[in-house]
Amino acid sequence: MKAFSQYLIFLLAALSNASPLPESSARSSCTTYTLLFARGTTETGTLGTVVGPGLETSVQSALGTSQVTVQGVTYAADVAGITSEATGSGPGSVAMAQDAATALSSCPNTKLILTGYSQGAIVVHNTATKLKASGQVSSVVAAVTFGDPYKTVLPAGIVTADFHTFCASGDEVCAYGTGTCAGTGGCTSASTLGHLGYGADVGAAATFIKSVVANAGSASTATSALESATSVSSSTSVSNSASDYGSGLGSLSTGLDISGFSIPTALPTSLSGFGITGM
Repeated sequence: MKAFSQYLIFLLAALSNASPLPESSARSSCTTYTLLFARGTTETGTLGTVVGPGLETSVQSALGTSQVTVQGVTYAADVAGITSEATGSGPGSVAMAQDAATALSSCPNTKLILTGYSQGAIVVHNTATKLKASGQVSSVVAAVTFGDPYKTVLPAGIVTADFHTFCASGDEVCAYGTGTCAGTGGCTSASTLGHLGYGADVGAAATFIKSVVANAGSASTATSALESATSVSSSTSVSNSASDYGSGLGSLSTGLDISGFSIPTALPTSLSGFGITGM
């Protein structure tokens, strides 16, 4: 567990990139869908810069601006938070779960879409576990993660057809979890910048989300739409266990099946693609 957290801290801190952008607008009325997004480590604002703003625009275009509320999760997203998020008890996970509960309280008929990038991807997994425990996960119609170190794990209570993750070639964060990607449509990414290039996938993510919400989680339809958008030809899936991972990310020893992970014996010696060496 310690090696896992230290490795994530190293990678997410080294690959972080941030600059301020306008925030998503606050909810003024109930919409059919509420998309929650958790940004990556050290990104500013609530939507960050790499994925959030582009995802907001793409999803609004796909679903209709009047049909979806996009809300960034307010949390520190700092390096220190990586360890707590990795153990399931981080402030980002608590905040996203609370945002979901608030949205459902204010607008009982809204459907939730959980999304996150990097550290925010871990937040999505934890939030699904929390919503399953509170009996609210049935309100989640889709979940999408980018640069997800838990890419082989299906979020608790979310069916295979309703989840997709993007893992770029050369991204050591999502490459950390070896094995078959969870969800539908494979996990190929259009990023040419490794962990920092997931903005290239927001259109495909929006297409996937639209197909899922329009077809009530039809696995075959969702997969076809995603493959058309990303030119991915293969489709793989991972199913929840009978206990749906029980305590989720809160307990790596008993709650989460991490048999697919291959923990390295040493940290990388360089990240030359980002000008970082001698680590």
